[in-house]
Amino acid sequence: MPEPKRIEELFTQVNNCYNNLTVGKDLLQTIKCPVLVLAGDRDQVNTIEHVVNAAQMIPIHQICIIPNGTHPVFNENFEAVWASIKPFINYQ
Repeated sequence: MPEPKRIEELFTQVNNCYNNLTVGKDLLQTIKCPVLVLAGDRDQVNTIEHVVNAAQMIPIHQICIIPNGTHPVFNENFEAVWASIKPFINYQ
């Protein structure tokens, strides 16, 4: 972190973002590039239903649900995540 003495300010900004940002159909439909929506099937923050519904609002999307993965699925099962990301990148 470039300015460690400002860590509390960072946490405040992140908190404000999560508490005030509304991501919905109006925003998601404006995305023009291909998007890979990736989640773990045991995510404690976003249900599979929520992830799929959000993905369907993005015009060009692919969905990947990693089995036995929670919210930080990237850290838990990088091999499965990369196996999903690599074909998406190569296809684009």
